[in-house]
Amino acid sequence: MKHFRIFTIILLAGCLLASGCTKKPTTGSLLDTPGGDSGSSASAAPSGADPATSGSTSAGSGLSGSSMSEEPVADDGSMTGSSASGIDSAAGSDATITGFTPVYFDFDQYTLTLSSRESLSNNASFLRANPGMNVTIEGHCDERGSDQYNIALGERRAQAAQNYLISLGVERSRVNVVSYGEEMPANPGHDESAWAENRRCEFTSR
Repeated sequence: MKHFRIFTIILLAGCLLASGCTKKPTTGSLLDTPGGDSGSSASAAPSGADPATSGSTSAGSGLSGSSMSEEPVADDGSMTGSSASGIDSAAGSDATITGFTPVYFDFDQYTLTLSSRESLSNNASFLRANPGMNVTIEGHCDERGSDQYNIALGERRAQAAQNYLISLGVERSRVNVVSYGEEMPANPGHDESAWAENRRCEFTSR
């Protein structure tokens, strides 16, 4: 009987010791917890991403970046009777070696003056007399204004000239347009006289 009680005491002591050594369970791992590495990395940009592509399109050449509506261009229309700072009056003597005459514009305008339309009529006659010749109209601006704005304005000037040639019977397929903005000034000066010469369309055969 005495031995049985000793055995019972030892057995109870062993059970108590075993229960005290049981490992406390983990309440959750880092991967399961909101806000941990997995949660934050899910919303982060890939490490190899180009920072320039993670936001809005940046300005570049030509017409990317801010849209045309953010900076007003000239009044709509392609034909007016206003002068182009006196430059149009001398346009007839400015015919290039190919027989084309440049066209000039007022500040921040792409409308065609009376003299511009006369020059374009001469250019149309030259093209009709040379049916195998095509032409590229280059739109140019003076140095005032942003690069992007002037590229757009130069394109509108070239398109106004193109549309007028087409209205005079020149096939659209023979007339291309390109804009150089302020990048190719005819006069490198920085005054009104130079700017007036730079607001123009030139014509090159192709």
